Amino acid sequence: MEFVLKEESVEDREEIADIYIEFEALMDGPTPADIDVLVTTEELEKIPINGRVVFGRKEP
Repeated sequence: MEFVLKEESVEDREEIADIYIEFEALMDGPTPADIDVLVTTEELEKIPINGRVVFGRKEP
């Protein structure tokens, strides 16, 4: 799982943890998965993202 944050945020980190817990629940238990968090102000189009974007931040 890859997440891109514009700035560091305790609230966002908690949300990411919650997403992983919900993912595990859907998989009927512990599921090995890497969680990568990139904190950058770079435009999303310029960031190489592997896989499918499920939710993206709003860009101006």
